[in-house]
Amino acid sequence: MEDNRFNHILARCICSILILGFSQTAQAARFYKWVDDNGLVRYGDRLPPSFAKNRQEILNEQGVIVETHAAAKTPEQLARETRLQKEAQQKQQRLDEQAAMDKMLLDTYSSEDDIIMARDSKINAIDAAIRLAESRITRSRKTLDESRKQAAQTERAGKVIPKQLANSISNARNQISDNETFIKNKTAEHKKVYRSHEKSINHYRQLMGSAADQRTNTLVSE
Repeated sequence: MEDNRFNHILARCICSILILGFSQTAQAARFYKWVDDNGLVRYGDRLPPSFAKNRQEILNEQGVIVETHAAAKTPEQLARETRLQKEAQQKQQRLDEQAAMDKMLLDTYSSEDDIIMARDSKINAIDAAIRLAESRITRSRKTLDESRKQAAQTERAGKVIPKQLANSISNARNQISDNETFIKNKTAEHKKVYRSHEKSINHYRQLMGSAADQRTNTLVSE
């Protein structure tokens, strides 16, 4: 009696093991679905290597899609993604730089009048430098005129112009040219400073206006 009971239990265990193995095998059974070069949908238990980079779907034996693999990206697609990513990074960098400049502007100036005072201070310094250069030009031209007269008198007397006098004429010409170039550069700097500060003033107004709008919106929402 006990032997029969033991054999019965053993048979049930073996049956359970077989059923479990069959179930696992069935669950592991999968099929591939892909599109061939002619645009036809194909199915198979193995995916041809030549289609490994194509879009593919994996189905279980009930025909249900359990996995999907996108097609491998072409070099053109990869290049486009790289370009778009680079453009996004550059855009973010510009935004970060602008935010830093905005913060520096607000930290540096407490009012619009502060920007105007800073602008006028720089412009006054440039104007003073220009006036100083103009005075140097006036002196150099006076020296040049006197040296030329002496040289003319020397030549009319049939004498050779002294080296010192020739150097005086050359130095005066060089000083005039150098100071004219200096004035030209300072005039351009004058315009640049004015434009830069006008831009800062306008941007400061925008920032303060945005801040005021935000405070208003906050009060309204409260």
